[in-house]
Amino acid sequence: MKNFQKKKFLSSPMGYSFLLTIMVILMLVVFSVLSLSTSLRDYKYSQRMAEKTTAYYAANSKAYEIIEKIDGIITKSDDWESAWKEVSEETEVTVLTRDEMSATVYYEVEVTKQQKLQVMITINLEKDKKVSYQITEWKEVPSKEWNSDTKLPVIGSE
Repeated sequence: MKNFQKKKFLSSPMGYSFLLTIMVILMLVVFSVLSLSTSLRDYKYSQRMAEKTTAYYAANSKAYEIIEKIDGIITKSDDWESAWKEVSEETEVTVLTRDEMSATVYYEVEVTKQQKLQVMITINLEKDKKVSYQITEWKEVPSKEWNSDTKLPVIGSE
């Protein structure tokens, strides 16, 4: 008779299906935690973007209100000189250049603490006393100038 030797197999008292189930559950928990943290980060980012967009459109609206105020002053005035005297007295507005038939006006509106909206308008007086406006600059710029003097401590640097 032949000697049959029993081959030894790896065996576990809990079973392989149970270990596989535990591993699958652990992977699901890890992926759900990662998904939750990603969605919370996206939510916070979308909140910041909504606040920034709201602030930009509020500043945009205020800039158009200033244009409307300048237009009201010019159209109600009898002559060009008195109109520009009144426009230059506005606190938000700076008159950059002015001649007999045109003027350039500059002002800034704060969007956030870090940004502001710069507006430059050229106003032309037509022969028939009609006023035309051309927006020559309308852009967001940083409120503070960037300072590049920050240095990282690196070994061997002075």
